[in-house]
Amino acid sequence: LTGARIDHVVVTDFTNFIQLVDAVGPVTVDNPVGSVAVDDRGVKYQFPKGPLVITDGRMALAFARQREELPHGDLDRTLRQRAFLKALALKVAKPEVLANPAKLNAVIDTVGKYVTVDSGMTNSMIYSLGLSMTGITSPDQIHMVQAPITGFGTSPAGESIDLVDAAGVTALIKTVLALKHR
Repeated sequence: LTGARIDHVVVTDFTNFIQLVDAVGPVTVDNPVGSVAVDDRGVKYQFPKGPLVITDGRMALAFARQREELPHGDLDRTLRQRAFLKALALKVAKPEVLANPAKLNAVIDTVGKYVTVDSGMTNSMIYSLGLSMTGITSPDQIHMVQAPITGFGTSPAGESIDLVDAAGVTALIKTVLALKHR
């Protein structure tokens, strides 16, 4: 869609996502959309808009998976997922972690138990990626975007699809390239 190359892939499943969040500990998320959610055990969560402390993995999964009760469904869900990933990155990017090789290795080892990476993503590369986050202290320094859409439609097979905004994608690419060259 954008012509951007995907260099590496990191994958986790719901069980490992829960365990990863439990291992990393509480994360403070800037929740873009307030709601009430119920997890798969029937536990009810209040997710007010604004700063929100996600205390454990099950709460994180309820936060990241919810869509039906959100005003814009999947679009709001992806906003939340990006907000959570940003908060997780900020937690890992703390100077006391990145400036301490032993702590950084411990974080990488912990995260490595709960994710699968492609064969080209070596431990050395992951360590370098972690170190490249040095100096990131604010959510404003992490940019996450979604391909712009014009609305929703139905595929010939009857599946719900997003209708891509081609002009918006072109503008997005220009913006990303401008950020890259700063």
